[in-house]
Amino acid sequence: MIRRSILTLVAAGALAVPAAASADPSVTRVSLAPQATFISTQQINVELTLSCPEGLSYSAFARVLQQQGPFLQVFGSGSVNGQCTGQSQKVAVPVFAFSFPGWQLGPAIADVSGCSFTCDTTSRAIRITL
Repeated sequence: MIRRSILTLVAAGALAVPAAASADPSVTRVSLAPQATFISTQQINVELTLSCPEGLSYSAFARVLQQQGPFLQVFGSGSVNGQCTGQSQKVAVPVFAFSFPGWQLGPAIADVSGCSFTCDTTSRAIRITL
């Protein structure tokens, strides 16, 4: 009976540790919106949500790949820097096309990273819209 209680406490403690770690205010978190905004054939803005410790600065980096037909891919990247607020903040990262003919409305794949005291990355399918 005592052994079962100890095992239950150990299991409960193990489950509590990741929850406490994910709530750590010194950890940088980044997420990526499902849409990017078309600015021109040479620029889209990728929106991400970033949280990082107040008083630190952050850098955010985005890369986008868009398949345009069977043999054509458009690739681009961009970055932005700013000040952490300690709260979730929306950040627009301008992403510039490196190849012709440039961005088109439609599906693409993006990955982003955000760094301050720590770094976080994520990727997903997005849609380039007006």
